[in-house]
Amino acid sequence: KISPPASISIKMASFQSMIQTLSQAKVRDVPVWAKANLTTKNVSQATSSWIQNYGHKYVRTGSGKPIVHVMLALGLLGYIIEYPHLAAHERSRKHH
Repeated sequence: KISPPASISIKMASFQSMIQTLSQAKVRDVPVWAKANLTTKNVSQATSSWIQNYGHKYVRTGSGKPIVHVMLALGLLGYIIEYPHLAAHERSRKHH
């Protein structure tokens, strides 16, 4: 198994600690937390580290999981796009 470089592990640790502080916050504190933590820089760094970590975990190992992940994501996206049409059809069916 290939382990990710230390810099990725550190970034993931800081992202995980950020999520942990959010999970411990009260609902009324979420806007304050979001304003402090969801900066462009933090989101960009978290996204970059997630992509690098994903690459180390799945792509560089030769796993077939990325193909499955793409298929699931496309299926979910298709359902989300089609849902309004399905819901409208179901509503009109109840009236008949």
